[in-house]
Amino acid sequence: MNRYAMEFSKTGMIRYTSHLDMLRLFKRTLRKIGVPLAYSQGFNPHPKLGFAQPLSLGYEAKSDYIEFETVSPVDTSELLTKAAAAMPEGIKVIRCVPVLDNVKSLAAMVISAEYTITVPGTLYGGRNPEEFTSDFIAQDEIVVEKRRKKDKKLVETDIKDKIEILKPAGDNLLYLKAHCGSASNLSPDLVIDALIKFSGSDVRKYDFGVSRDSLIFSGEWEDDF
Repeated sequence: MNRYAMEFSKTGMIRYTSHLDMLRLFKRTLRKIGVPLAYSQGFNPHPKLGFAQPLSLGYEAKSDYIEFETVSPVDTSELLTKAAAAMPEGIKVIRCVPVLDNVKSLAAMVISAEYTITVPGTLYGGRNPEEFTSDFIAQDEIVVEKRRKKDKKLVETDIKDKIEILKPAGDNLLYLKAHCGSASNLSPDLVIDALIKFSGSDVRKYDFGVSRDSLIFSGEWEDDF
């Protein structure tokens, strides 16, 4: 088994490309540049590749990962050069590294993510950003409505314990570190909902912007490179 992870960024208009279309894009690109992808068995074989953590439509990513398997080893430096030339505008490949054989998938190892949230200046209602965020986090509960997967109903849920850090990061910017992954996950969309509710202002959700800056994993997964 030959496992690799490619780190890349996604900025600009391509952030409005859906998760499935991004998978198709990487599948086509890797095949185009001659990567011998490994396929699953069965009646409907598909390439063994997947993102470490899917990104919501409209979010940018400064650092994201796709993991894939090949039937034979590849030269990662050559792969990186070819992939960089083949990717569309907005996708920048950063590195490609082998993944250790004895570790879980990257998707299973993601535990947290760091984000930069661009907020409208009117969110604070004239308050100091540090004071605003401190008071927001100090609430006993941070309750939002979340759509339940099994029946699509909106239910109230407390997201406070999933927010690890929230603080100002410059003019109209917030730094958010939150749970991310299969064990516990918090979408920045829900944090934005809670911020709007706490503010009491008339800001709209589409006045915000989100960039995922990094994924944090539970253990080591890279070969030496």
